[in-house]
Amino acid sequence: MPFRIHSHANGSHTLVDEENGQAMHSRIGPRLEANLVYAARARIEERLSAAPDYTLYDVGLGTGSNVTATLDRIRATPAARGRLRIFSFETKPDGLGAALANLGDFPELADWAGPLEDLFRKSAADFRVGDVDVEWRLLVGDFYARMSEAPPPDDLFFDFYSPKIVPELWSYSAFARIREKIGERDARLFTYSAATPVRVHLFAAGFFVGAGVSTGVKSETTIAATRPGLLESPLSKEWLRKLETSASVAGPRFDELKIRVLNHPQWKLHSAN
Repeated sequence: MPFRIHSHANGSHTLVDEENGQAMHSRIGPRLEANLVYAARARIEERLSAAPDYTLYDVGLGTGSNVTATLDRIRATPAARGRLRIFSFETKPDGLGAALANLGDFPELADWAGPLEDLFRKSAADFRVGDVDVEWRLLVGDFYARMSEAPPPDDLFFDFYSPKIVPELWSYSAFARIREKIGERDARLFTYSAATPVRVHLFAAGFFVGAGVSTGVKSETTIAATRPGLLESPLSKEWLRKLETSASVAGPRFDELKIRVLNHPQWKLHSAN
């Protein structure tokens, strides 16, 4: 099996990719991580209540925990209504298959086993949660190649393997393609990584960038957005010191990207405040 189950000290479980040794979730486990970093930050259930037509990119489906945490919140929000379109992107869907074959180790998925089975076997699941019609699609393969098959997103859960393992998926050019896809829409990108190179690439691609919640494993996560008003905790100019002190930022395009970051409108807004 390309994935093996790993048990955490807190009793939760995750999958480890045997090909590269990467765990899908940190030691806090999939349920807590999905809520802290993604579902509770995005609050899609509230946005559905205000504007009932929403598109979510679930970039790195894994076991489906990030989406099911969102569905749990929608189910608990009677005011949520309308249509939620979810596009999950994954290169290794067997991870979901492994989780479904071991639901006892992934209890957070149990309530959504039916839609997840449809997604795994047919790449599509259509169902209703309260007054919300959910259309969930699985696009297998390279995210940046298959992104053209989906409409522009309102939110992105960006949950690829570590930038140290697949840096090309977290590059400036990669984030620039996402920013171009979003266009003029209001949109946010949520990710577990707070690495300085990741934030540099987001800034350079045209996003405004803020700090996300601590998970206990990481002191910060990251939220990026197409306009500053969508961020609760935008990074201040103090963060720019990391451009001078972080050896991990250096690279063949560093000087070019640094200029983009230093000239980013986020710092002018911060000065005005």
